[in-house]
Amino acid sequence: MVGYIAKSCITVDKGEVLRYLGHKQNNSISPELNGIIDEMCDLGIKLAEPQYVYDVYPLKKEEKTKKVIPLYGNKIDHLLRNCTDIIAMAVTIGPALENEVTRLFEKKEYTRGIVLDAVGTQLSEASADALEDILEEGLYGQYFLTGRYSPGYGDWGLDVQPYFLKALSADDIGITISEANILLPRKSITAIIGLAVEKQEKEGICPDCSFHICSYRKEG
Repeated sequence: MVGYIAKSCITVDKGEVLRYLGHKQNNSISPELNGIIDEMCDLGIKLAEPQYVYDVYPLKKEEKTKKVIPLYGNKIDHLLRNCTDIIAMAVTIGPALENEVTRLFEKKEYTRGIVLDAVGTQLSEASADALEDILEEGLYGQYFLTGRYSPGYGDWGLDVQPYFLKALSADDIGITISEANILLPRKSITAIIGLAVEKQEKEGICPDCSFHICSYRKEG
């Protein structure tokens, strides 16, 4: 299913933007930088064009390796332990924001470009969260949804990205892929969500992240 996410359903979390920029929540920032962040948050909302596509696949453990989207890894086995189906999803905020980031860098407005890029990252996550809410509240109320899990987490490699795009016809919402299996536009997300028969705690992804020098991971 293909759809659009209303901008009223997404907001820019300034605290998350600061985190992406490497600032801790309790660190003070200059009035000048604060003003630029506010400006880029407003611009990011204007430029974002959130769209999604998703589909549902029955899950049979003995056939996992034959599925349209290969599921492998210890974390996925744990995530889907009580699930009967999975939702495969792809979300993007479109190319306009990234194009503006490129334009800002070409004009040597580096601070604005870096901040807008961080805003775009946060908005793509917010769009994925909004789709999760749509699924949980409207479509699959008879199930419990697991946490979202994306290629690149843990031992689930980026090599599955082409399968996502093919299975979901993600080019219908403008998502393509590079030779290195990086999604284009970059502010796009693919993920699976399990449909579970009983409620399970949604776990964070930090323990599965491969970026081991991240200060936020060290802090838990």
